[in-house]
Amino acid sequence: MKTQNLIKRNLLLLVLFLFSLNSFSQTVFADEKANYDGVKKIVVEGRFCDVTLLGENREDVKFVGIIKGVSRNGSSYKINHRLEGSILRVWIESPRTSWGNIDASLQFLVPTQMEIDVKNSSGDVYCENISSDYTKIHASSGDVNVKNIISDLEVITSSGEISLYEIKGDLNSQSSSGNHEYNKVAGNVKCKATSGDIEMVNVIGNISSRTSSGNQEFDKVEGQIKSISSSGNVGILNSKTILNLTSSSGNLRGQGLVLLGESYFKATSGDVSMNLLNDFEQLSFDLSASSGSLRAGNRKGDDNLYLKRGEIWVHGKTSSGNQTFK
Repeated sequence: MKTQNLIKRNLLLLVLFLFSLNSFSQTVFADEKANYDGVKKIVVEGRFCDVTLLGENREDVKFVGIIKGVSRNGSSYKINHRLEGSILRVWIESPRTSWGNIDASLQFLVPTQMEIDVKNSSGDVYCENISSDYTKIHASSGDVNVKNIISDLEVITSSGEISLYEIKGDLNSQSSSGNHEYNKVAGNVKCKATSGDIEMVNVIGNISSRTSSGNQEFDKVEGQIKSISSSGNVGILNSKTILNLTSSSGNLRGQGLVLLGESYFKATSGDVSMNLLNDFEQLSFDLSASSGSLRAGNRKGDDNLYLKRGEIWVHGKTSSGNQTFK
């Protein structure tokens, strides 16, 4: 037993030694620095790197790129950049297959008024303090973090989280695998997540969202919400809104809501529970359930509940689940 422990200890020390050796023997394969004047648009094609773009009070674009690490084919890495009219293009050349540990980054200090087009693979993208007509960020494997943007924005990731804060402009976002977190958005939002949760807070604008597998939660929304969930719950909190919610497998829940117009709730397998701040004299209900109970205020029913009072209609339909509006 003592011999086995000694062998394990020696192997651990060997691994730590090799790791520290690699850490301190990294080679710089590419190192580029440049300043450009007259740039109106930046186009980036990154590979195996993190991309950072920071807007600030300046006239020129300052660019710094570095690729370092431990690799057998390090000489195949290159950072290219050139100015084509008012468009600055930056791209990385890398081997198709890479053995070793590569650490790369592209960093830009830019004027706040700048059009951005980033396509990155295997790395994160961070963008802050930019104003433009349109901003596009695609990341095939990596997180996207955007802050303080005045622009219509397109963000697409195949595997990575999307985090947006203080966005003024319309938003179109998609992810195959990863969560979405948005806070302080002023504009219409179109969002799709194949596998991952969606969370939006402080949104002024209409929202259209869809998830295949994941929960959706909205808080403090002023605008219409159209949500489709194949598998997952949908929650709406503290919002003045018009709702069109559909869930194949999951609950639809709301708290502290003011309905401003005709709203629809449909759940195949799950409950519908909405706590409304409206005066119920403003509302009319058309509810049906194949299997489940129905309640609108003090009125209850089983298969159908029809109650005509106010101008705002609430339509509910469930195949297997209860409906409660109170």
